Amino acid sequence: DVRSPIDPSEMSSRPDDFKRFKFELRDEIVPELIPEEFLSDAAREDLAKEMIQRYTEKDALELTFRILERMGKRGLLEKVKSRCLHIRAEEAQ
Repeated sequence: DVRSPIDPSEMSSRPDDFKRFKFELRDEIVPELIPEEFLSDAAREDLAKEMIQRYTEKDALELTFRILERMGKRGLLEKVKSRCLHIRAEEAQ
């Protein structure tokens, strides 16, 4: 079972923000693209799980950070980063 440190409900209660996140994700250069058919219908939780399965937890987070930065969601970006300190600690070991 894949568990995401990203709380998808925090992404935004506004559907337009989640649509924009998915749009921005399409423009990212990644080793394996998430199929358009999946992205168009994906719920927040499903997208978070799919990103972790395809890119690893660390890479999914870095990708999320870049997209939130581009979207100007600095408050949410900082909240997600602080929640994910355990991943950075594991990398340092």
